[in-house]
Amino acid sequence: MKILIIFLLTLFPFIGKAQQSDIQQIEKTISWYFEGWGIGDTTLVGKAMHYSCHLKFYRDGKFNDISRADYLSRFKPKPKPDSLETKIISLDITDNIAAAKTEIILGSVIFIDYFNLIKTNEGWFIVDKISVRKAK
Repeated sequence: MKILIIFLLTLFPFIGKAQQSDIQQIEKTISWYFEGWGIGDTTLVGKAMHYSCHLKFYRDGKFNDISRADYLSRFKPKPKPDSLETKIISLDITDNIAAAKTEIILGSVIFIDYFNLIKTNEGWFIVDKISVRKAK
């Protein structure tokens, strides 16, 4: 009996990781996006986004649709700004799809992003993003 308990206790950390909730996995995906966005790390932002992801916004009277590759090409490495704040405002999950509303505050600017996510065999990915930029 003692051996069985020790065996189960050694497996516990692996069981916990293998059964992470969808909420935790989505939060991790979005945290890669936030972290990469904050420091200009295309690897982290790219890790969060499915290769087919497009980013859409309407600014200055023009609808913009940007591919993942184009979006990632706009990032440059930089130190994380002291004033950067990020948060998930809401999350809605149905089976293997989800929608998240997020906020990034940088100085006097607020970015509101709506992410559509899909869970694949490789995990959760942002597959579509719409966004608006506004004054704080």
